[in-house]
Amino acid sequence: MTYDDWIANWRRRHPRAGGRCAQAAREMAEAFPELRVVQGRVTVPAYRGVTYVKYGPPTPELLALPPVQAPHWWCVAPNGDVLDPSGDQFSKVFAYEPLARAHR
Repeated sequence: MTYDDWIANWRRRHPRAGGRCAQAAREMAEAFPELRVVQGRVTVPAYRGVTYVKYGPPTPELLALPPVQAPHWWCVAPNGDVLDPSGDQFSKVFAYEPLARAHR
């Protein structure tokens, strides 16, 4: 199973990803031991602090809003690629900013 297949399967089982990012990242790292779980912040476009979960896919108007930072968890592959099983809760992620330490 590929990373993308795993993420697609997880999302089918969890259609609302909001608030489940730590769970998703940890479960993905259990399935793929080479991954690191990272806790940090993402920079996302927002309207009153919410993004995709409430307002749907990105629109030019949504993407033009001032960005905000939100707490988030994701995985990082050995080659440095970000793998974010719950990232589609956001309309778009402009940047990932890890905290000082990675989790396992």
